Amino acid sequence: MKSRRTITAVLLAAALLGGCRSEKLPSRDEIPLLRQQFFALEQALKQKSAAGIDSLASTDLRAGGRIPDSLLAFVYGPAGEFGFTRFDDYTIFFNNELAIINCDLIDSSGAQRRPARFDFRKQDDRWLLKSYQTAAP
Repeated sequence: MKSRRTITAVLLAAALLGGCRSEKLPSRDEIPLLRQQFFALEQALKQKSAAGIDSLASTDLRAGGRIPDSLLAFVYGPAGEFGFTRFDDYTIFFNNELAIINCDLIDSSGAQRRPARFDFRKQDDRWLLKSYQTAAP
């Protein structure tokens, strides 16, 4: 429910700011597509599937050589000490080309939360992972 309110607030802000520009507003139809890609990323990470992660990566991320091992190390920790199970409390900010998803990485006990940011970009009509980093709590 919190995510829906956040998304609604972002869309309202974009609509208000968009009135000042001649730029086309992003379509709300992109929200389910972004959610679907984010869920697919979560599933690939849970399964530690290199192929699944690679299929969601943009050319930007592949060019940096950071996929998939470095993403797994980012999520699970360098020694695999973080028992990642899911994303939680995510917010989506997007325009026609880029999307930022801030979330918490949750461990198997549900007690540990690590803030993270995932950036997606639209490439060939698909939202693909562009970068990732630790986010401010």
